[in-house]
Amino acid sequence: MIRAASDEDNLFMFIEDNGYKSVDYEMINRLLDEENPDPTFGYGIRNIHQRIRLHFGAKYGLYYSKREEGGTRVTLKLPKSIREQQ
Repeated sequence: MIRAASDEDNLFMFIEDNGYKSVDYEMINRLLDEENPDPTFGYGIRNIHQRIRLHFGAKYGLYYSKREEGGTRVTLKLPKSIREQQ
């Protein structure tokens, strides 16, 4: 499922699946921010996360979490207004 939401300052996009195996969300989120990540970790996902943070700041990017119903939720957090970030 893909859906979007917003608050006063931010835009959120949620990409969810129902999952079929356990995932270490803490490790994924840590690897997204490490200076020297594990070379077996997906560079594409980390590259997207780092580019978002480079353009909009450290409070934006990709975040992984467990869905209450099972599976994974990826949250993409972006600023609602780009002008405020420049």
